Amino acid sequence: MRTVFHIIALTLIAAALLALPGAAGAQESTRPQPGTISPELEARARGEGDKQNKNEFYKPTPNLGYVFEQLPRDMQDELLAEMDQIHGICAANKSYSAYYDCDCIGVKFLDRRLMRGPQIGSTNLMFDVSKECVNSTSIAGHEFQRCLQRMHYLGDKMKERIYEMCECASNKYALAYAETPAMSIRYQMRMIVGAQRQCGYDSIVRDYNIDANLERAQRDNYLP
Repeated sequence: MRTVFHIIALTLIAAALLALPGAAGAQESTRPQPGTISPELEARARGEGDKQNKNEFYKPTPNLGYVFEQLPRDMQDELLAEMDQIHGICAANKSYSAYYDCDCIGVKFLDRRLMRGPQIGSTNLMFDVSKECVNSTSIAGHEFQRCLQRMHYLGDKMKERIYEMCECASNKYALAYAETPAMSIRYQMRMIVGAQRQCGYDSIVRDYNIDANLERAQRDNYLP
């Protein structure tokens, strides 16, 4: 119960401070920033200038560190404990932590809690801020390895082409996902398949089937 009253109190403090002229920019953020794809990876995947990723489906959470600093020590400790719990939940889920920067989520979670108060549960709040913490570099590496595993059945003959296709597709997918993130397996698979097809998946499978049919015909004496 004490925690609830504390959070309500800090919400009122946040509202009052946010109402002050220029308050939102009163303190430079020294907190971790979301993981981003490397410039080299972005250039290779996009094949165009320095266009920045944009996600128009959310408004970034403001840095409310100046609000946190004005709270009593016991309230700060409670908020930090909740932030640590959320960081642990993120880090413990391998798939989730492969897609999102857990340090960033912890920081954004604290800011969003200060802004929203107790009206939303911890897990829902974590999902709410995660879209601001997409880790494009980690996604590209994660999906590259998964692509190689999925294409392994094609054997060594297509190995070099598969490697190039998976590298291209994982980079394109990581960039596309960062622009419109959503933790939906169906949504992710649709994007992954689309990226693979753009990077030559269809031609690899076609050539593999042609070679396989030719070898089968030769083995069965249909062809010399």
